[in-house]
Amino acid sequence: MHEADSGHGQLRYYTLRSSDPARARAFYSELFTWRLTPSDDASDDSFQIERADAPAPLGWIRPSTSPEHADRWTPHVHVRDAAATAALARKLGGRELTFESEPDIDLHLVDPIDARITVRTDDPPPTPLAQRPPPLGSFCWAQLLTRDIERARVFYNEVIGWSVSAFPSADGLPAIVFTASGAPVGGARQLPVSATDPSSWLPYVAVADVRESLERAVSLGAATQRDVTELPGMGRFAVLADPLGATLGIWRDAAG
Repeated sequence: MHEADSGHGQLRYYTLRSSDPARARAFYSELFTWRLTPSDDASDDSFQIERADAPAPLGWIRPSTSPEHADRWTPHVHVRDAAATAALARKLGGRELTFESEPDIDLHLVDPIDARITVRTDDPPPTPLAQRPPPLGSFCWAQLLTRDIERARVFYNEVIGWSVSAFPSADGLPAIVFTASGAPVGGARQLPVSATDPSSWLPYVAVADVRESLERAVSLGAATQRDVTELPGMGRFAVLADPLGATLGIWRDAAG
């Protein structure tokens, strides 16, 4: 169903639905090498995210559409057929939120465990990010934090077509890796029973120094969700909550 050369299943953009887009813009423009450009529509309080050294969109900061989903990042995944993807999602317990066309087709889905993901049919399709270490300031990974990893495995395998394999996590909780066209695109980890946060996606941004970036984030009003952690042979990461509560990971390759 999903052709290997179609770009199907590649993560392309990320959107932050923020309760205060202007405040989020101020924070991220100070933390990363991002240029955040206001929308041409004066009534639209949105900003396009670009790396300062590469004028191509990485994603957007947009006003939140509902309080319960405010201050969360959502990944955009490329698909060949948005309508077919939506039909599969509904069949497996997901639901559809909206269609948008400007001029791409965006379809906002909620998976059966209440995590949001956006599917897109772009022209041309994206290509996998193979460069390692990833460019500084780029989104380099996405992890689904879910209350039901087995249900998530089935949903994303059937709906997006991602291959799934087990992966050791830093805290010993069940974890998997999603692969498209033979290359990893993201992963999922089971939330602990004690967790009160809803299921959601956690994107990671490549930085030059994880400790320095985390300390910088805290000085700008962020909170540390997970201190700097080493994954032997792979890299280092930390997780922060921005001043409005949106969680984001920062990452540095071991080889970088």
